[in-house]
Amino acid sequence: MPISTSVLVFTLAASVATGIAVGMVPAWIASRTDVNAALKQGSRSFTGDRSRHLLRKGLIVSELALALVLLTGAGFFVRGTQRLTNADLGWKPDGLMTASLSLPFNANYATDAQCQAFFDKLLSKMDNLPGTQKATISTSLPITGFWRTSGIAIEGRPAPPRGKEAQVYYNSETPGTMANLGLRMARGRDFNPGDRAGSRRVAIINEALARDLWPGENPLGKRIADATAKAPDWLEIVGVSADVHSALELARPADTPFQVHLPLSQTPSKYLHWFNLAVRSTAPGATVAEALRAAVQQIDPDQPVYDILSARESMQQFMRSFGLTGKLLGSFALVGLALSAVGIFGVIANLVAQRTSEIGIRMALGAQAKDVLWLVLGEGLRLAALGIAIGLAFAWGLVRFLNSLLPAMHGGDPVAVAGVVLLLGGTAAFACWLPSRRATKVDPIIALRAE
Repeated sequence: MPISTSVLVFTLAASVATGIAVGMVPAWIASRTDVNAALKQGSRSFTGDRSRHLLRKGLIVSELALALVLLTGAGFFVRGTQRLTNADLGWKPDGLMTASLSLPFNANYATDAQCQAFFDKLLSKMDNLPGTQKATISTSLPITGFWRTSGIAIEGRPAPPRGKEAQVYYNSETPGTMANLGLRMARGRDFNPGDRAGSRRVAIINEALARDLWPGENPLGKRIADATAKAPDWLEIVGVSADVHSALELARPADTPFQVHLPLSQTPSKYLHWFNLAVRSTAPGATVAEALRAAVQQIDPDQPVYDILSARESMQQFMRSFGLTGKLLGSFALVGLALSAVGIFGVIANLVAQRTSEIGIRMALGAQAKDVLWLVLGEGLRLAALGIAIGLAFAWGLVRFLNSLLPAMHGGDPVAVAGVVLLLGGTAAFACWLPSRRATKVDPIIALRAE
């Protein structure tokens, strides 16, 4: 790929502008130095211009505070991603291969019967794939969550005001989907081959909906309907399943915790043009993918199959964005930490060089090496403590903000923050200790002769 001239020019211009901007502050400070006063003070008492020292110290404190904030943010995403990966989703993704299809809106799939015929053929071929234990079809999979929502009406109860109905997610599926995904049935039964078009319309609800609408009651046999329909088409509840969560839902709360499962064969075709396949198989993923494509091609050569991945791989793809964010923040934070360490080392080393005579006099008057060590070390540790304190305040605000956006991650735990503080404190202490140790080796006689 050739180098973009516009990008190269912009990079050069940005580098030059950054150099000029960074150099302006020290140049301005140097231009204000009183040369006569500096020469009169001489090397014995001149310890540097006060504003220059304040600028250096301010930069060090800022770097430490920023590094702590960035490291805390990185820790939030790293720890949060670990929680999401190990969270109980209510289903079993391991050993499950998934794929997506979308039927075109053409004459071949214009009616409910045509769509159902395609599903019946596909399901028959999926059952014969290598190593297949179970194969199912559904409009949604609990990887990124359900997509169709609507309000529901309850038979025998007054209809709530329009827009105030309980909102639920709908998922249409073939019999055996619950077992294939590893969902637990709390009550009742799963769908069976008899739940087809023309037969009694049935539904399975999740435990959250059962608790909310029928607290302390058995919801089996109750009837619900789509509240937006002109005439209610009642669905009899035949089962209650455990609540199921998607990785997307764990990172960002769902619009509603209520879920209603419908038989695929009783669902209008207008909702069936986008659907997912789930194959629980003992065969390698590549083998299942190749056989699945071939099975679909035998039914409809113009029908593509896409996103053929294991359920775990699909979840990892979703989590990858969080992991990348954590890595980027961590990289920036480590750069800031390195700059802070170099800055503290430079300030303390400069302080030792400027106070060599003072240190020599102190040691000549009886000061011990540990006294000199703490004299110099204390200056750097105070800067580090101030930077960490300011950084903790901003890190607390950052964690609260991220928790409001991604409440399920809860990445800013005290253990991670304590680890970040220890890392910063240890790095700053080491950077201070090196020049402080050099100060303890000052020879009083040589220092006084230099005067």
